[in-house]
Amino acid sequence: ALETTISTADAVVNSYKNATAITGGAVTVAYSGSLPGDFDSATPSAGNTFNGTSDILWLENVGASATASNLTVSLVCTSTD
Repeated sequence: ALETTISTADAVVNSYKNATAITGGAVTVAYSGSLPGDFDSATPSAGNTFNGTSDILWLENVGASATASNLTVSLVCTSTD
């Protein structure tokens, strides 16, 4: 969830698995109408399985928002074992 209002441009959060972009894993937090508590989500369609002992998952903010804000991120993982 977004902590404070952002301005000027959208904030975009990309997700990667082992340096490869996760298909459908980007989240755009729109600056227009942004309010604290806004919730955005993504449901990856490919690259969405992980080996917990060898895969590296990271998130990168590539947006151009002029206002800094904390963004709480939750990942939901389901075991296929």
